[in-house]
Amino acid sequence: MPRHDSTVPTHLDTTTLARFFAKVRPDGGCWRWDAARNARGYGVFRLAGRTPLAHRVAYLAFVGPIPEGHELDHRCESPSCVNPAHLQPVPHHVNLSRARRAMSAGAKRRWSTASPEERSARGRLMAAGRWRKPKC
Repeated sequence: MPRHDSTVPTHLDTTTLARFFAKVRPDGGCWRWDAARNARGYGVFRLAGRTPLAHRVAYLAFVGPIPEGHELDHRCESPSCVNPAHLQPVPHHVNLSRARRAMSAGAKRRWSTASPEERSARGRLMAAGRWRKPKC
């Protein structure tokens, strides 16, 4: 399934950029989304009558289109991060493979560096046996 979002403009005017960055909090290397998030912890941004995922808006605006057949992988493993430098377009199977690895050996490290709200949301899903890294 293609992960393109042709409804999201690739150029944001200065007013929209200011509105976008008003919702971003730098946290180490991550740019944490401090506004509305979906149930999986991904930021959402009201734009052109739609609410696309904030990290996809950031990537499209600052890097360019997501290649056909690819989706964005958060290399920092933080769904609230919108830093384009932390987003890598990869095929779906690569994203799934990385998610499985992240929840095995490296899960403790990522857990300790996650924000309290991410740990809480992730913990509730893990306790219910429903946590999996969502597709971007």
